[in-house]
Amino acid sequence: MRIFLSILALAFLVGCGSEGLDFQKGQEALADNDIHAAEDAFRQSIRKGERVKDSYLQLGYLYERQDGNTLLALWHFNQALKYSNKDDQDLKDIRSAVTRCEDQFLKELSTRGRESELQALKFKIKLLEDHAARQKRWIEELRRENTDFRKQLAETN
Repeated sequence: MRIFLSILALAFLVGCGSEGLDFQKGQEALADNDIHAAEDAFRQSIRKGERVKDSYLQLGYLYERQDGNTLLALWHFNQALKYSNKDDQDLKDIRSAVTRCEDQFLKELSTRGRESELQALKFKIKLLEDHAARQKRWIEELRRENTDFRKQLAETN
């Protein structure tokens, strides 16, 4: 019975010591600048329910640094807020990260809008240029036909 209890206590201690192991792996991967390994480790930590808020927070920071992932960062920061308590020390930082990402995303949307307007304008200009080129070819064909008809008329008279 003592052996069983000793094994059970040892298993409990080993289990407790491994809590947050994936989060720690994520931190180490970030330190090594291995973004993909860090993402995987933080996601694994969330799946296991270990240091969920901290993992969401780290993923938010990670995506915030990558171009084009502002919305993804915003979602992860909001998840970190969801798992935060009212007395968390990180709460103010998380809220400012949410605000920062919201502002950045609005800028990106406005830029995308301008870019799509510019692309539409370029497309319209190309259509007009193509139309003008067709018109020029048509006018040249009409001039040639006109010249040919004049020659035929001059020959018949």
